[in-house]
Amino acid sequence: MPKPAIALYLGETYASLGIFNRASGAIQFEKSVFLPQVSLKNLLSQAKNKLQELQLDSEGVSVFVVTNYFDRLKQFRLGGSISQVIAKGFENSYSLKDSKLLSLAASQLIITIENENVDTSFLQSELDRVKKVNPDLNKVVIALPESKFTSAQVDQIVNFFTAAGLKIFLCAQPHNQSELRKTLLNAGSEGTREEVSKDLSEAFGAKTEIFYFCHNGFKSKFENAELFNSSNNFFAHWLKKNNLNHGAYFDVETFKFLKNHPAANWESPWGTIPIDHFDQTEFEVHPFAELKLDQLSMLSFDKSSIQLEPGPVVAGRAIKPLVLDLFWQELKDNGFCAGLFSALAQDNLKSKIQNIFSVLEKGQKSSSLFVSGDELKNQIRSAIHAQVDLLASGEAVRFYGPLADVFKSPRHKPKEKSFSWPQEIIAMAEANGGLPS
Repeated sequence: MPKPAIALYLGETYASLGIFNRASGAIQFEKSVFLPQVSLKNLLSQAKNKLQELQLDSEGVSVFVVTNYFDRLKQFRLGGSISQVIAKGFENSYSLKDSKLLSLAASQLIITIENENVDTSFLQSELDRVKKVNPDLNKVVIALPESKFTSAQVDQIVNFFTAAGLKIFLCAQPHNQSELRKTLLNAGSEGTREEVSKDLSEAFGAKTEIFYFCHNGFKSKFENAELFNSSNNFFAHWLKKNNLNHGAYFDVETFKFLKNHPAANWESPWGTIPIDHFDQTEFEVHPFAELKLDQLSMLSFDKSSIQLEPGPVVAGRAIKPLVLDLFWQELKDNGFCAGLFSALAQDNLKSKIQNIFSVLEKGQKSSSLFVSGDELKNQIRSAIHAQVDLLASGEAVRFYGPLADVFKSPRHKPKEKSFSWPQEIIAMAEANGGLPS
């Protein structure tokens, strides 16, 4: 029985999955779901049932993942279930430069030690203390400088916490704030990575091979921090493969510009992280920005309010219109969105959207400042095209992504064929040395 390959794009709000015949490379199943409505587990269950229907072996499949899912963590403090073992005097040293950054550690879970205190009784008393603060604590970051602690002492501490059932994250350069920050981020995002990988393994079996796209290709071993730039790095490699210096990406959850120029330090919400990546620039308008009347009572969009959940009205759940809803007519003719937002085909949803925008338009008090929905769409397109020209220094730019056709212009054209994340992923997997046998 042939073993298939599975391609999965996992975004913040949607997932796209494809099943491919490994011998021919032909796609045999493709499905996208809006995650606030249909869970990833549900999508994977559908895929497993399809494998059985196609008489394909679901045991030991290879799954290739590109993800933007970790962006969900960018607005949160992390470290609530992580203890730190730090030399006395180095408490929270990773955040000394800027106190406005998000936290990667809970101060009450920090264990500070001096080399004369490295004994089992002291470690046990400290573990008992932090466990009282958070009984669910299950990870520990150990960052002890070689100048203060011997390798034997570090091994003793590692062995103690390993025996206590905690997962160890060892910082190789404790004096380097950026490296410590990366180690804390690896620990803080471990639960999210485990959750995704567990769902995949439960769906397709313990022998499932999972490869995530990181800096320069699909990997089975990587640092969790690499996953925060998975989709950006994938896009950059697509640009490189097509001999392009830059491109614009349009999705239901993000509009962004990316250059094919690598950078060594990522300016994350938690501070500088030393990790290879490709920088992005998000356009001023966000697809999930709320539409409302501004201070002049003109129809406009909010630059600060991002409604990831329950999402846009076109998804059939929300009542607050978002920028994405403004383009509902284009979305219903877009093959990707027609599949993702099945409710768009329903007449009652169309009427609901039209009524929402009618109320907004009529709410504008000044006829001289009146902006129609169509005029606002043109303004948004013009603003995006102007920003693209500025970022690309006037060069022509290839538009990429599920909504590239919605925002195209005579100067900036989308890629030639309809966009499919699963097909892009499997093509990249083949270009990176072929599919594992």
